[in-house]
Formats: sequence, C-alpha cells, structure tokens
Amino acid sequence: MHLKITRVSRKGKVYQYAQLVEAYRREDGMATQRVVSNLGARTDLEIANLRAALRASRGGRAVVLAEPSAPSTGVEVLDNLAWADVAVVIEVLRSLGVDRILEEVLPREEAEVPEADVILALVAQRCVAPDSKRSAVEWFGETGLPELLGLPTSRFNNTRVHRALEGLETADEALQDRLASVLHARQGSFSMLFLDLTDTWFVGRGPSLATFGKTKEGLLRRKVGIALLCDELGHPLRWAVVEGRRHDSGPMKELAWKLQAIPWARGVPLVLDRAMGATAHLEELLATGRPFVTALSRNEFDAYTDRVPWSALSKLPWNTPDAAKGAAKAVESAGLQRVRDDLYVLDLGVVTRKQAETEAYRPPVEGADKCRDRLDAARAMQAALDSGRASNLKEAGSPFGFSEPMASVTLRLLRLAPDIQRAIAEGDAASLTIQCVQKLTRIQEFDAQRSLFLAALETARTKPDGRRARRAGTQSAAPPRIVVPPPPPQLHAAISFNPEQWVRQKETADQLLGELRAWTRRKNEALRGPGTKTSTATLRQEAVSRLARNHLVEAFDVKITTETIDGREVPLVSIEPDPEVWSQRQRYFGFQVIVADPKDVRTAAELVAVYRAKDGVEKDFQTIKSVLRLRPVRHRTDAKVRAHVSLCMLALLVERVLDQALQREATGAAALDTLSDIHLNRIKTPNHSLPVYTITRPKADHMDLLRALRMTHLVDDSQVTARLYPR
Repeated sequence: MHLKITRVSRKGKVYQYAQLVEAYRREDGMATQRVVSNLGARTDLEIANLRAALRASRGGRAVVLAEPSAPSTGVEVLDNLAWADVAVVIEVLRSLGVDRILEEVLPREEAEVPEADVILALVAQRCVAPDSKRSAVEWFGETGLPELLGLPTSRFNNTRVHRALEGLETADEALQDRLASVLHARQGSFSMLFLDLTDTWFVGRGPSLATFGKTKEGLLRRKVGIALLCDELGHPLRWAVVEGRRHDSGPMKELAWKLQAIPWARGVPLVLDRAMGATAHLEELLATGRPFVTALSRNEFDAYTDRVPWSALSKLPWNTPDAAKGAAKAVESAGLQRVRDDLYVLDLGVVTRKQAETEAYRPPVEGADKCRDRLDAARAMQAALDSGRASNLKEAGSPFGFSEPMASVTLRLLRLAPDIQRAIAEGDAASLTIQCVQKLTRIQEFDAQRSLFLAALETARTKPDGRRARRAGTQSAAPPRIVVPPPPPQLHAAISFNPEQWVRQKETADQLLGELRAWTRRKNEALRGPGTKTSTATLRQEAVSRLARNHLVEAFDVKITTETIDGREVPLVSIEPDPEVWSQRQRYFGFQVIVADPKDVRTAAELVAVYRAKDGVEKDFQTIKSVLRLRPVRHRTDAKVRAHVSLCMLALLVERVLDQALQREATGAAALDTLSDIHLNRIKTPNHSLPVYTITRPKADHMDLLRALRMTHLVDDSQVTARLYPR
C-alpha cells in the first residue's frame, strides 16, 4: 500500500486530500490500483506522519519515539550520526521550496522511495562530504538523514541513486525553470545577470560530449564545458553542459537568445566574459536588443578606438619597486581619471567600429570562373586572419558576403595540392563547378587529389553538355548581386587601466621569455652530448611546437645553426622574439576596453564596476570546483554528467544562501565545517525499550552560527525528536 495525495486549488488556497491505495491485478492480469480508504483533507504534518507509519510497517519497525531522558547506568551509544551540517543543508533546501519543486518535476507517487528525497540527500553529500555517488550509500547511513527524511538506509542504495539521477536529468529543464522563478519571487527583480563558462574533466574517456583538449587551467584532459547564468548574489539560475571543443562564445550566445523568452530576464542587463568581445559576437548581442556589458578582445581595440594610451607606458621600467605608481602617473597624464589605486578610466562615449581599407566590402563571388574567384577569396581570408585584420571566420568572410559556414568551407580550398591551386588560379578549372573542386578538399593525399582533378577535367572536356558543364555554365552566367554592407556596430565604450595588472603581465611575459631561453639552452646541451642525432627539420619542428604551446609562433624567430663537435655536424637552435611583434603583444597590458549597448548611460567607472562584478560567477565556478568538487567526473554518459552538474548547482545555491545569511561572519562552507561537530546520538538505555535520540551539546561558536541562520531549533532535543523518523 502507499499514500496518494491529491492537491486542489480553490480561491487561492491549496487543499490536500489523502487516500490509502494498494496495487492489485484484475482478472485479465492487468496491473491497476484500488482505493482502500479515503482519509480526507490532511495537513503536511499529518501526511508526513502517515507516510512514516507506512514506511515503518514495511520495514517491520515500531513508530513509537521515546522521549529523551538523562542517561543512566548501562547506557549504550548505538550511533554517533552527522547531524547539524546536513540538517542545515536540508533546512535551506526546504526553505527555498526545492523539496516541493523536486516532488513536482520528479512525479513518482507510486515509488517506494520518493526520488526527491534521494536528490536532497545527494545535494547534502555534495555540500558537506563531496565524493562519488557510490560512496554516498555508505555515507548516508552515517548521518541523521535517514531520520530527518524518513528514508530507511536499506532503501538508499546504488540502484536507487542512479535511478534518481536519471530522473533528475530528465527533469533538468523544468527544475531550472521553477528554481529561477522561485528565486525571482523570493528576492524581487534581478538587477544584473552574469554569464560565463568553465569546464570539467573526466576519469577515463567520459561521455560522448567529452573531447580532448586544454582545460581552463592548461591541463590536457577529456573535458566538457559548463555554462552558468547567475544573479548578482551568485545564485545559479540557468546552466548547461556543452561539448568540450566548443568556443565559449557559442553557448553564451545560445543562452542569451533563450533569455529573451523568459519574463524575469527581460530587460535585465547581461554581463559576459570577453570571449564575446569580437565584433561578430557583439553584433549578435546588439540584435537581441538586450542591455549588455562585456570587454573587447585585444585584437579589436584598434578597430574601435585609437585613444588607448599604450605609448605612454612603452619605455617605462616594470621591474622597479614603484613601477605601478609610475604607470599610474603616466596614464593619468595621458587623460585617464583615477577612481582608486588599481583603477583608472576614460569614457569614450559611443564609438563606431572603423573599417580598414583592406576590408572594403565586395559582392559575393559571381565571376565567370567561380573556382578561381573562390580560391582568391580563400587566400584573402587567410591573409586577413593571419595578419589580425579579421579575428574570426565571420569577419574574414564578411567582405565577400560569406556566412561563417561558407567562409569555413571556402578556406578548405587551401588544403588542395599546390599544383592544383596553381592550375585553378591560371583558369584551368573554369569548366568545373565549385562543388566538384570542394570535394577534393576532403582527401588528404595530394596524389589522390591530382588523379580526381584530372579525371574531372577530362569528363568536363569530353562531355561538355553533361550535368557538370550545364551547372557550371548556369552559375557562371548569373549576374552579380548587389549586396548592401551591414552598418558597422556602435557601442558605448570605456577604457580601464590597472597599474598592478600591468606589472604582473609584464612579469609573466618576462618569465615566459626566460622559460623559452632555458628550454633552448637545455636542448642545445643535449644536442652537444655524444650519440645524439637530430635532423635540422626535426629540431625546427620541436622549436615551433614549443612556441605553439603559448601561441607564440608568429612572435618568435627560429634559427638553426650548425656546430662541429668531435668531427660531426651538430644542429643548434636559437629562439628569439621578433622585437616589433613582441612589443605589439605587450602593448595593451593592463588595459581593458569595456563596451555596452549604445543606449547605456552609465559612467566609465560604473561600466567597469559592472564588468568587474562578474567575479561573482567566477567565484561560483571556484566554489563548485573546489568546495563542491565538481571534478574529476567519473560518469560515462551525457545524462549522468548533466545530473551531476545539476547536483553541484543545487549545492552551490545552498552555499550562496548561507553566505548571504551569514554575511561576513563566515562563509557557507566554513559554517558547515564548524557545525559538523554536532552529532545526532542514538542511545540505548535500560529505562527504554527503544533507542533514544539526543543532540551533542552545542558550543558558543555553534550557537552564534545557528542564531545567524535562525536555525537554533536544529539543536533543540525536544524539537528535533518530534520531527525524526527513528531507524
């Protein structure tokens, strides 16, 4: 038998009706249910008591709970259970209504154990003792959660844990919708929304979403990305797990567009990381009509302003005790205003992106020899990307009217064998369609490319009226389209400068230069050793690979010389920075250009303060990575990974609510650690046939925290024992 609850709303009030229901099979063998008894309208407490009685009956246990009394001779301590820390987590989740939300999005009325209770227990584990889900089963029995949730330890097993995770993943979208709405109703309208991405890595291969690459910390791992949207208090409102290889900008744009349809998010300014600082991404943000604040990518500075006073710092020493003060004085003389010692600003007003002469807009390729024109476009786009005139594919393809996917496909023409490219450039492929030539780019071997290219030319020559020729002729004869270039984006911009950051970045660059020179010395010493054989080509490739680790290939010159040692020619390597390129890379150290939509009327200092407030979401990521141990992840399916991330986000919510309640007295994590000293003690006395529960006497620091949280009832014996389900 189980309890079935029906909720009915009348005139703004919710009534709960209880029925005792049992399962049986009809004569035809079909499984169904029948009502054993109608119990009428019941309160939450009555329903909880009824459920406790049913659980106790199934387990063959008594429901009677003995009153606590002073221990006498013959007292036996049966269990010393973790209590105050887990009880605080459950109390926070219940105060936010997370338990009710989970019950609604995970409807399992017929289940012996509600999945919502299992999820609450897993969130508590993530907050106080983060570990694998397998270890949760053993940990659960060592806490007071069985008594607090009315969840027998025998029914909290590995199978049920993973079933609950599957249900959580299925209900993930509904959970996020309900949770954000509850937080919005609880604290009122959000003043700011923050969006950022991090990543997590795996033990083993991980799920299908995981791809191999560098994590945010520079580790080579199989990883997935995690997008997080939070409010100004750091409460998680939306999150998503994305493929590991995706650039941060993609998930950010997707979430930004989705927010347009959410009532509580409309019109709320969105603060984003500088991964959205490329022009193509800014244009998409402007298209949403949403207020936003972000920072330009460094390679975009020159396109929007020439007022960044980098030249005032170009000859200043950075490695002196007063280097930061000298840099501050220099930028202040150049027109920036001091806000505080680590912040100098300059309001640029509304700026319009400048278009270089090399970016002159041209119509899409429509000439008589489309293959040749498309190859010319590919070469021009690659040159723009290499020189920094274009920071992404969309910008590179824009002068030719190419979308980002079309620009990507066009660039693949540069994978063709050099002699094939030469033949196309000389007009030998005029009879071929661009689709025919693009098929060749899928083949890696140049010999195979040449064979198919010659075969295609022969087919076009022998069958001029064939399908290929007709398609080529139709395309070549098409009149050129007149394309109106899009207007350049306009943004409200402000320059900010941090003198201390300028010194740190200079120091980091100098350390990197020292590491490269040390690598060169070690390599040359090894090459001079006896028996070492390395070709010039191999040595050059090793040097280029070392530079590529820090994206410095274009900034350094690699030279190979030879030296005669013991009668043998030994290649030696030299890696030195190109003075001009190396200087350009350090030009904007310490500077940021903060941009917002052109209607934003905040001052430069206010814009910078808003952008810097995104530290809140970065602290959220630090919390889930360290305190809540988001990583490493041991799940092997996408669904389990999403469920794991949702658990971490619910645990993060608990941490942030505790932080807010405690203010500066302690962090949520520190408070839970302090409260872990308070246990629920299960004691057997000769005066009682059933065990008695009592709470470890709290100390002054415990009571200070509990008073700040308004949860002193969690250490009151009489109140606690009245709410327990004895095991």
